[in-house]
Amino acid sequence: MAAMARRVREAPADPDLIDLGRNQFELSWRDFAIVDINHKLMRLAGEIAEAFALSAYDSVQLATAKTPHDGSGLEILFACLDKRLQKASAVMGMQTVNPD
Repeated sequence: MAAMARRVREAPADPDLIDLGRNQFELSWRDFAIVDINHKLMRLAGEIAEAFALSAYDSVQLATAKTPHDGSGLEILFACLDKRLQKASAVMGMQTVNPD
């Protein structure tokens, strides 16, 4: 939702299209992997922040996406609009989706 709100602010588009995107996001929620925040995840986020010069929020987002990717058998698609975050996820071996 934050990415869609950012998109509206930075590159205003058709409001109906934005509403459609929000609705699709809500419908897709059941397909998302839910990852609990714990000490191990926060340590990984710190390492990611340091390695890629990311903000705390971005590094937690990337760490949570990376966690189930390791050994779960799940295919994780990492979607974001931030180019640096996309690059970091690709370097970490994740499949990245650019929603633009």
